[in-house]
Amino acid sequence: MFLKRRIAEQLTALALLLHLTVHPAIAQTTPGETSSSATVASDSTETLNPSVTVGVLESKIKELESDGSLDEATKAALTDQYRKALSSLEGAKSYDAKAKAYADSLARAPQELADTRARIEELKGEAAREPEALPPDLSIREIEQRLTKELADATAVEAKLGELEKELEDWPRRPVEARKRITETSSAIEEVDVELRAPVPEGESAALTEARRWALETRKRELRSEILMLDQELLSHAVRGDLARAYRCLLYT
Repeated sequence: MFLKRRIAEQLTALALLLHLTVHPAIAQTTPGETSSSATVASDSTETLNPSVTVGVLESKIKELESDGSLDEATKAALTDQYRKALSSLEGAKSYDAKAKAYADSLARAPQELADTRARIEELKGEAAREPEALPPDLSIREIEQRLTKELADATAVEAKLGELEKELEDWPRRPVEARKRITETSSAIEEVDVELRAPVPEGESAALTEARRWALETRKRELRSEILMLDQELLSHAVRGDLARAYRCLLYT
């Protein structure tokens, strides 16, 4: 049936939109604005040891559990630093994935926008035609089942449209929040650098010094990844905004 096909198209469009936005988008950088990713990329103080991986950290934590040569306080301190480093690596991985999704959306969006606008015109033409007739051999029960399914789909579309409208309403407010977060993150990186340059605390064991440094280095890695992700949001916002509005138009068509 025409209504069923239309609803299916609308739900598909909405799913694409939600995938594309990843989560609230941010506005483009203003003309002349220096990309924070360029600033981050030029930071020569990056010193993350490439051997510090999730597998290495998990192995270190497991080894501590069976190490009888260390007291509980030392074990707890080492475990805490290893877990901090592990959390930072996982956070960096998440930010890297989001940055890639934004970059991919920037590349795909122009063609998707053209395709969506073309589909809107097709749907307008289809709407002017008579709806498809029901097969003559359908029973009353089958007709009722189809109607119930399509009404449920229509309700789902309306609910998703409400979510989309809310997201588009909030869309313009993200630039200030994003740039504020970039400033905060840059300051946090500077604070990490200060800690990395600080003298080793008196009496600290070599193992704890190493673990603490790993935690700091991986924290810096996570913060850098967050800034790069925010930059990709900024760069891709305009075209994603156009696509979001086109999808909304498709859902209403």
